[in-house]
Amino acid sequence: TPLRLHCPRHSTISIQSAFYGSGEVRLCTEDPASGPGNHSCSALTALQLLSECQNLRGCQLPVSHLLFGKDPCPGKNKYLHVNYKCKPSEHKTQVVCEGETMILRCKTPNVLIIYAAVYGRGLGQTDTCPSLSARPPPFAKWNCLNHNAVQVVSKSCYSKQKCAVTVGNQTFRNPCFPGTRKYLSVLYSCGRTLSCFLIHIIDIEAL
Repeated sequence: TPLRLHCPRHSTISIQSAFYGSGEVRLCTEDPASGPGNHSCSALTALQLLSECQNLRGCQLPVSHLLFGKDPCPGKNKYLHVNYKCKPSEHKTQVVCEGETMILRCKTPNVLIIYAAVYGRGLGQTDTCPSLSARPPPFAKWNCLNHNAVQVVSKSCYSKQKCAVTVGNQTFRNPCFPGTRKYLSVLYSCGRTLSCFLIHIIDIEAL
C-alpha cells in the first residue's frame, strides 16, 4: 500500500513525526511534538525518508521495509504512522479600527490559524485608522503596540471557522497614551491544523 499525503490549495505538507515499525502507537495526538508512544522496534530512517514530502502539496511513497533499510522487526506485522500539517502558503492580514468588531471566517473544511496580532498604533501608520480629532496629540505618532494581543485573538478564533473580536481597551490592554486612536492587525490563514495517516504493513514472514 503506498503512502499518499495531500494538502488543499494554497498549502503544503509539513511532517511533524513519523514511525515505521511494530508496537503501540498514539494516534493523532493533539500535541504532534509528543509523537507516537512506546514501541518495541522501529526504523530510525522513517522521518528522514519522509522529508522528501516536505513543502509539497502532494506526495506518494511506496511503503515497504526495503524502503526503510534493514527490517526493524523481522517476522512481525509493521505499520507506518505519520503526523503532518498542511502549512498555508498564503497568509491574510485584516486591520480593524478601535470601536469596531473584527470578523474572521474560513470556508469549510478549513479553519482559522492565527500567526500574529498586535493592538495599538505603529510608527508612521498615519493612513491606518486616522485620528478622529482635528488636532491629534503629538504623542499619537509614537509607536505603541501590544503584541500580547495574539493570545486573546487565538483564544477566540484558533481552529474555528468564524469568530468575532471586539476591538477596544475592554478586550486588549491599552499600550498607548490617552487620545491615541488604535487598531487591531491580525495575520492569519485558513487551513487544516493537523492530519493523521496510518498504514498497516503485513510482513509475509509473520504469516
